[in-house]
Amino acid sequence: MISIAEIEKNKLDLRYQAQLQSFNAYLIAITTGVIGFAGTFIWFPDRKTVLIGSTLSFFAILGFFFLIQKTRKEMNSIMNELDSLKHSIAEEYGYQEIRKRRKR
Repeated sequence: MISIAEIEKNKLDLRYQAQLQSFNAYLIAITTGVIGFAGTFIWFPDRKTVLIGSTLSFFAILGFFFLIQKTRKEMNSIMNELDSLKHSIAEEYGYQEIRKRRKR
């Protein structure tokens, strides 16, 4: 039978995976979207257009940076919760039982 601690661990695993997917999406958006967007303004001869494009790109990168930092903090928080649950599961089943389950 599955214990409450194992159910909580599974829920935290799912939350971590969701945060990891968000993190990867932000990185992809920065590399393909924002850098590509900034690259299009390099070819314009008008300095004003280049300045506007560079400014927009800078703020977009800055926004994504804050989203990435927020996601990393949430992922670290989830990892800390998983570590504390690991100890409660080990106490519940005993250390030897956890070892046997990992070998399967």
